[in-house]
Amino acid sequence: MEHREENYGKKGSKEIIHVVYWCIIVLTVVIAAGIGFGVGAAESEYLAALKVIWDNAVPITVSIVCSVLASIIYAYIMNRISKAENNEFKNEIKRELELVIDEIYDKKIADGTGKIVQEISEVYKNTADLIPFRSYKSSNKPNNEFNAYLNSKISDSHRFVYFGASATFTCYRLHELKRQMPDKVNLDIEIYIADPSNKEIFNNSEKFIWVKEQNRDPASKRDMQTIIREEKKNILACLSALEEMAGDFNDINVYMVSHLPFINIEMTDDMIVLEFFRTRENYRRYPLSIIYEGKKTLYEGYEFYLEWEREKAKHIKKSELTPEYIKKLGKDAGLGVLTDKQLKEYRNKRIYD
Repeated sequence: MEHREENYGKKGSKEIIHVVYWCIIVLTVVIAAGIGFGVGAAESEYLAALKVIWDNAVPITVSIVCSVLASIIYAYIMNRISKAENNEFKNEIKRELELVIDEIYDKKIADGTGKIVQEISEVYKNTADLIPFRSYKSSNKPNNEFNAYLNSKISDSHRFVYFGASATFTCYRLHELKRQMPDKVNLDIEIYIADPSNKEIFNNSEKFIWVKEQNRDPASKRDMQTIIREEKKNILACLSALEEMAGDFNDINVYMVSHLPFINIEMTDDMIVLEFFRTRENYRRYPLSIIYEGKKTLYEGYEFYLEWEREKAKHIKKSELTPEYIKKLGKDAGLGVLTDKQLKEYRNKRIYD
C-alpha cells in the first residue's frame, strides 16, 4: 500500500491561496503600469492621474471581481477533488485492514512472535512503514513489561482509546492510573465495547465465547447461558467503574458496538497496540500484543475504522453515564433489576480486586 504523507485538503488550500496572490500581484502591476504611462503622457500630471484612475475604475473593479470569482470556483473544484482523493485513500486503508484481519485469522497462525510478525509483513508485502515497533507475548493478562510500557504511554497522552469485548482489564488499568495520580487526569477516554442489551451478539457468537472461556479456564464446566451472563456482568462492571471515575478524567465517551470484537485495539496520541489474541476456531492461548509507534498511515487507518464503528454504535456520553442508565442497561440485557449494591459488587469483584 502506498504511503501518503500529504494532506490533500491542506495542499489544495495552499495552491488556491497562491493563485489568488499571483492574480492580485499581476493586477497591481498592470494597473500601476497603466496609470504610470497615462500620468507620464499627460500635460497636467494631477488632472491626468485622476482621469486615468477614473477611466480604469470600472475595468479594474471587474477584473478584481472576476479574479475572486475564478478563485472561488477553483477552490470549490479543488476541494471536491481533495475530498474524493481522501475518501478513496480511506477506503483503500479499510480494505487493507480487512485483508490483514482475514489473513491473520484464516491462516490460523501458530503461537510465536516471529511467525505472526512474518505473516503480517507478508500481508503488507513487506512494507517497511508497517513493521511493528515492538511486540510482547501475552497470557490471560498482559505481562508486567507491557503494562509498564502502555501505562507510561497513556500517562503522557491526552487521549486513550480502547476497542474490545468487555474492557475489564482496561478499566482496571485506568483505575490504577487514577490511584497513582490523585489530581484530575487531563485525558480523553474512548471505550468501544459490546452492547450487553443486544441479544443477537451473544447468540451468534457462542463458539467465540466458548474460546474465551477455555482461555480463562480450560477445565471450565459452566454452561453457555451462565458464561454469557458473566460476559454481560463484566461489561456492566466496567461501565460502573467508568461512571465512578468520570469526575477524575477530562472526558469519557463509550460506544457500544453490535458485535464481539475478535481483536483488541488500544491507542494513545502516537501509538497503536493490536492484540491478535483469538482466531475464529482453534485458538489456544493469547499469543501476542503488537505495537506501532508513529506510523501515520496505520494510525489514520484505524482512526477511520473507529469512525466507521462510531456511526453504527450506541453512544453514551460522560453526562449520560449514570447508575440509573447502567441499571436500565442491565435490565435490558436480561440481568433483572439491579441495585446500587450489586453494581458496587460487580466493580469490586471484576475490576478493582
